[in-house]
Amino acid sequence: MNSQIPVLGTMRVGSWGANFKARELADYFLAARELGIEMLDLADIYGDHQTNALIGAAFALEPALKQFQLIFKAGILMAQSPGNSVGLQYYNNSPSHLQLALDQVLAQLQVDCIDQFLLHRVDLLWQTDAIARWAESQIKAGKIKRFGLSNANVHQLDAMQSHIALVSNQIELSLAERGALLDVLPWCTKHHTVVQAYSPLIRADSALATSEPFRLTCEQYAAQFELSIEGLWQRWVASIPGVQLITGTAKLDRLQQAVLAAKQCLPRDVWYALLSAAQGKGMA
Repeated sequence: MNSQIPVLGTMRVGSWGANFKARELADYFLAARELGIEMLDLADIYGDHQTNALIGAAFALEPALKQFQLIFKAGILMAQSPGNSVGLQYYNNSPSHLQLALDQVLAQLQVDCIDQFLLHRVDLLWQTDAIARWAESQIKAGKIKRFGLSNANVHQLDAMQSHIALVSNQIELSLAERGALLDVLPWCTKHHTVVQAYSPLIRADSALATSEPFRLTCEQYAAQFELSIEGLWQRWVASIPGVQLITGTAKLDRLQQAVLAAKQCLPRDVWYALLSAAQGKGMA
């Protein structure tokens, strides 16, 4: 099993969460660098389309922060997104829309290149060949290095992979959300595509989190490995081969917890013990 350094998600650093000022965000990113964080995960819609400008302001204060590798997602139009005339959320994977999003984030961050450009959601009207040609043109132009998807199922992965190699696919993966283990993860393993796992924690109000047998099992192993319960859940996800943990926290203590969780892997028997506890039954 693998160990790793998490990706730091930026969804909560702006108005959707911590509402950092530029100096505060720069300091948070500097602390993340000290912890070994090397990658940031961004999206055009975060903070109602304002977060990337905030990140750019933090980068301007501390130019060394531009050493972060950057993952950027685009393709969602929220009801309130600029230019959305229908006032409903929908998806747009057209090359023209993706180009606008890419050019905007490069300008906001004052960088020349994005390391990974991902489609945030798959557009049911997408044209995979046209998108792949667009991505290849941007790779050739030096504006992006690799291309990938987010929230894609195996059929959508197959459709795009037939045109361009996919570097990653972001999916929700946790002890509560395990479906990807049976289909998306094997597909990504076969095609050497990294699974980037977001939302590795379990909602406090979920049936699983309030299950006493599950809680007692987690408390036992959290104590054994000197982790918090949340850290144990993150370590369970980070222990899966081919999976890269994304932590979306804007709190330094929680970021430290995620880094600690991902540094080591759970023993195989403990990993399965937690899976069995989450399923409410042993393995067949």
